Amino acid sequence: HGGSASTQSLTEILPTNTKQVYASIEPSGFFAHIIKPCSWRQTMVFVPWSSVVSVSYKVKTCCKDSQLTIHDCSSKAPLKLSGLSEEEFNSIEAQFETVLSGETASEKATPTIVDTRCCGEKRRAVITYTPWPKVAAVWYEQVGLSGRVLYITSSGLALRVPVAKASRENSWKVFLKAHNDKYKAEKSDKDRAFGLSGSNDQEKRCYLTDQSLRLVLQKGTQVIEIDLGFIIGARRGTKNGELDVGVSLRGAWPDNVITVPLGQKENARELARDINERVRRRTPTQHPISDTSIV
Repeated sequence: HGGSASTQSLTEILPTNTKQVYASIEPSGFFAHIIKPCSWRQTMVFVPWSSVVSVSYKVKTCCKDSQLTIHDCSSKAPLKLSGLSEEEFNSIEAQFETVLSGETASEKATPTIVDTRCCGEKRRAVITYTPWPKVAAVWYEQVGLSGRVLYITSSGLALRVPVAKASRENSWKVFLKAHNDKYKAEKSDKDRAFGLSGSNDQEKRCYLTDQSLRLVLQKGTQVIEIDLGFIIGARRGTKNGELDVGVSLRGAWPDNVITVPLGQKENARELARDINERVRRRTPTQHPISDTSIV
């Protein structure tokens, strides 16, 4: 690797009790040269920005070193590097966003999740970053008297979103905020509510827009909102009064089909045509789908 004028050096050789790492930020991706000091085995890794879906950083504690983790859609295991500072993580995050959107990170709203996890008697901060174009779906679930929210990336990675006082109400507010932050679209007359929510809360109904499809499951205890770019197609369900929706969420939804019940006066075929047409408009070159079947 010869490097270039735009290359930014991230680290010097790390202490000998860890893997030795040279790392750099390139305009096209992230490069790391890893050396194991005992065996002198060397590994060179290059991850293009286009395949990166998420980067996370575990803050150093008294008993554990810091760790940078890069998740990408082209490999099964994430790339993990120890010993990097938080400033270096911020540099990677900013470059990732700049390359992806053509803007600086401060000019585009993106989800940066700051979580805390146990490390002995102290709490270990974990900072996770993924840009909105890589978020395929947002998941809400009631768990007892509380709730939880997950971001599901284009690679199927599920990222839990911290919620202050994680009540059902607060979790639902975070879920709705994610929609507003990702799409920044105002309600339209073309938006369409449908389905049986099984909940007294009319807000928790299936909802179709030109950008996303919200599906209510398990009588309103689970809700998933999927970007239309990750919808394969829709059709009338195998049973009367049901709608089948094909999704492309990789390992996050193994059977790739979500079934939701409809109201008595709702036409599954007409609704499926509407969904398929909106999917075509959002991703015209990706989904050559039919009106009645899921590919």
